[in-house]
Amino acid sequence: MQNNEIEQFEKQKLEINQKENIQKQIKMILILGQIFLYQVLGFITYDESTFRSFHLINQGFICFQNYQRTQMIRFRDSFEQIPKVILIPELFDIPTETVSYNLEIMSISEKNFTLKIKCTDGVVNGIHYRWLAIDDARIQVINQFNINEFEEKTFDHVNGNAQHYFVSLISLSYKGQVNFEVKVSEITESKVVIGITDPTQQLQNLVSLGYQIILGTEDMLQSYGIKETDQYNAYLSQYYPLKQQSWFIIPFQGFQSYPEDRMRLRKIYYSNETYKWYEITTVGCCCYLVHKHSPLWMSFVSTIQMTPFVFGKVKIKQMKDTQTNYINTFKAKILGQNEFIMDLGETKQIIHKDSQSIFLIIFAKCNPNDIVSIKFHYGQSSNIIFHTSKYKCDQSFQEIVFSVQLVQTSIAYQELIINLSEEKFEITQILYNQLLSKVKLFEIIKTAII
Repeated sequence: MQNNEIEQFEKQKLEINQKENIQKQIKMILILGQIFLYQVLGFITYDESTFRSFHLINQGFICFQNYQRTQMIRFRDSFEQIPKVILIPELFDIPTETVSYNLEIMSISEKNFTLKIKCTDGVVNGIHYRWLAIDDARIQVINQFNINEFEEKTFDHVNGNAQHYFVSLISLSYKGQVNFEVKVSEITESKVVIGITDPTQQLQNLVSLGYQIILGTEDMLQSYGIKETDQYNAYLSQYYPLKQQSWFIIPFQGFQSYPEDRMRLRKIYYSNETYKWYEITTVGCCCYLVHKHSPLWMSFVSTIQMTPFVFGKVKIKQMKDTQTNYINTFKAKILGQNEFIMDLGETKQIIHKDSQSIFLIIFAKCNPNDIVSIKFHYGQSSNIIFHTSKYKCDQSFQEIVFSVQLVQTSIAYQELIINLSEEKFEITQILYNQLLSKVKLFEIIKTAII
């Protein structure tokens, strides 16, 4: 590339980056506009209520001897996409010393979801569930319904920034005293590890468990830590400041029982203009069951938006007398990494949140009578601006090397998808906001002159 071309390219890039800065300043307006658009179109992005139909005071429900019931729960309106559904028990009323039942979400659609319960041993007078439905790419829900093996498990998670979490224990069957907790033992940008503790070697009395792991970003989950109760008193919480556009929830994580205990407990909520607090007490005159729970706020609207990389330095070199010893047209690497990306198809790359910028080096074979062009994409959706540079290959050089600096616009893990084919190198960024979006950053295309 000649010096005047470089200067012209850098000038255009500076002008476009200035336009991007202006776009960031109106980002909040766009967020509010998106929410308004959903309202106009009739879609909702969140919903919640309490489900009480699995209880003997409602429609003659009493669960024992293989009794089962399936119930559809409708949302107040339609979601654009299938939402995630979270269950938080609000009441357990199980009067028997042993119990065995299954509970699971059978299906979820844009308009409703379906719950099913089946009891095989003991009696379930009732279970109440507060349910939350949310359509947000920053929230991930991992379901584990009716499991009967309690070894440590590792699960993949898709959003590297969703490293805040809570566990909601939604069902348990047992044949004697139990003492356990379902807890996260490790979480990284791609994995979450779940273990079930057994401090008093009573895990053999646990018949089955159902729980959910909910992962989210820091701004969406604000936990106040694990609280543990005793067997002598009802639990009365401290006061928690109210938080706008958020749900106050109290998921269970574990239980400890004694011979005289029964699984009969309920939550009572209190609030005033400033605070929220709660009580966990017995159903009837039964015992106080020792348990662990974690109060937290879960936001259903976030104003923090992930934005794509912007371009920094760009260098393009035409190479001669080089050995192009790679099979396909392109190979690439991120500066600082040892391995090259050479396989055709998609390759996922996670960029650490501490990396302020990265340099992506792309090598392209340049055969005679080929044209190699690089096309930069600036902005998103309808505000995309393109800049393209083309290079005609001849006998004087065999390879073009592109060095492109990508600069982070927010301190967070970034996900890149690199797609290689014989004719094209393409790089796309995945953004997890309320909606998941794919933003093409740039592409290099090789075409033959006929």
